[in-house]
Amino acid sequence: MKKSILIYTIALTAMICWSLTFILYKVAYKYYHPFTLVFLRLLIATVFLEIIALFGKRDKIAKEDRKAFFLMAFFEPFLYFMGESFGLQYISATVGAIMIAIIPLITPFFSWIVLKERVTLFGYLGAIVSFVGVYLTVSGDADSSHYLKGILFMLLAVGAGLCYGLLVKPLSHKYSSFTIVRVQSTIGLVLFLPFFLIFDFSHFITVVPSLELVLTMLTMGIVASVFAYVLYTIAIRNIGLNNSTYFANLIPAFTAIEAYLILHEEFSTAKILGVALVVGGLFASQYFDFQAKRKRRKKEKALHLTR
Repeated sequence: MKKSILIYTIALTAMICWSLTFILYKVAYKYYHPFTLVFLRLLIATVFLEIIALFGKRDKIAKEDRKAFFLMAFFEPFLYFMGESFGLQYISATVGAIMIAIIPLITPFFSWIVLKERVTLFGYLGAIVSFVGVYLTVSGDADSSHYLKGILFMLLAVGAGLCYGLLVKPLSHKYSSFTIVRVQSTIGLVLFLPFFLIFDFSHFITVVPSLELVLTMLTMGIVASVFAYVLYTIAIRNIGLNNSTYFANLIPAFTAIEAYLILHEEFSTAKILGVALVVGGLFASQYFDFQAKRKRRKKEKALHLTR
């Protein structure tokens, strides 16, 4: 039980870190274009991770896992950040957050097919209730300007996030979370480099960094692109892909709260109800899943004793 609480706290912390990015994107876009923003975010993360790696032991990547690592990095951070960064140019931060909350709804189906992870009916219903809460939290915040384009970009991010989860789950049992994040950041940086040089470099050199910009990029590069991913892979390793992705429904709720505190956006009754449903649905999904696993362990133990 104590271990479960610790892992849930780790997953919760990762979602808080990621929820901040939806607000920070809006700040960074006052200075940089999407390719610059993502490239610098990955550059900061990669440099930070390489410095830390100097003081620790590096995992050697097995030859048979190199393809999986490349595909993982291709889906996320490359495709995911591509979709998210361009999508948030056309839709509000909260609408972007609700799009990401689609991932927990579709992940159980694919993880059951690919990874053979089981999910209880009550657990899935809890995820649906949580998603309804997400909708209530962000309802009324849609920006009609180029709305469809933003939605399509965010759907790219959703698909990439799903594929990333399916690839990172088996790798998380063979490599440390630190190694996984370090490798995916490095590969993502290399993939984004030509886009940055071709499309954004001429604009990048004209920008004079302010303290606001520096703090924003450091937060996105270290907090969101390093700590959040390390914590998320730890959660996947311990409670599975399905349970970990359920926590993504908290991102819009946290984003709405942070937007209220930082950007002074309205926090309506619908948003309060939405946040309550998000938390309640998430709690229900985790509770019933925990009880189902507990019953399975008891049955397996009883069967073992009778042999």
